[in-house]
Amino acid sequence: MLRIITPDQRARSMSPPNIISAPFNRTFLSRQIISKYFVMSFLLIKLGGINALLVASLEYVKVM
Repeated sequence: MLRIITPDQRARSMSPPNIISAPFNRTFLSRQIISKYFVMSFLLIKLGGINALLVASLEYVKVM
């Protein structure tokens, strides 16, 4: 799995290890993905209207 390390995460990883439970981590990641998807869909509505949004959501489902 690809991990993008932000400066915030890098600083946290340098601090003494604190154990984050895997389920919490997973929900956090999925929440990030969902929020990115909502931003993308909002931009698509602004740019290309409903049709572009439908096509994009179909592509998104295919990727999942």
